[in-house]
Amino acid sequence: MTAGAGWTFDLPYLIICEGYDDCCYFNALINARALRRCCIHHTGRSRHARGGKFLFGDSLRAARVARTWRNIRKILLVVDCDDNQTASFDTVCDQVERVFDKRPAALGSPLNIDGTRLLAIITTPFAGQTGHLETLCATAARAADAAVAGHTSHFAAMAGVDGWGNALREEEMWLRANLAARNQAHPAIHLGNAFSEAPALIPLGNAAFNDHANFLASFFP
Repeated sequence: MTAGAGWTFDLPYLIICEGYDDCCYFNALINARALRRCCIHHTGRSRHARGGKFLFGDSLRAARVARTWRNIRKILLVVDCDDNQTASFDTVCDQVERVFDKRPAALGSPLNIDGTRLLAIITTPFAGQTGHLETLCATAARAADAAVAGHTSHFAAMAGVDGWGNALREEEMWLRANLAARNQAHPAIHLGNAFSEAPALIPLGNAAFNDHANFLASFFP
């Protein structure tokens, strides 16, 4: 799940996302929704290294020199919206254009990059929203246990978190506290590991994940 020329592609479909948590999420979503299996990698230079939206170009260049690049037929790049979906999309488009001399016309629009391969870009969350993976996971966690969700929100308010002035960071804190409170066996569980080690914490059947699941089903039939 890391960037580098040593990537091995044993399937025709490839997802590249920003970080380790995203890789774990998409792998779990594919399993939970019985979707088509894909190679899934992130832009970090090692398994747990920090990746990010500015490293997709490096990842695409690394993928192209892999011996098994010939096996790939479709590539999906997934970037966080953060506080501006359009800006995030354009950031990745710019990198795609530097690698392939062309860019997707719109979110989710397939681009033929070399005559044999299609590439598309989507965001997290998917449509017209701000946020990141934690935004989707917090929505599912609230629905999974409304009582603890209420207590978590009360704790965040009492701790002054809602005065941080950064909704995305506030959501990250809320989710971390909520997962810790609901997972006695491992309160410090990493978000990425929660999908496989404690799947009840973030039920992937929740509607918050439907946009991603539906796009994967259509792009990787």
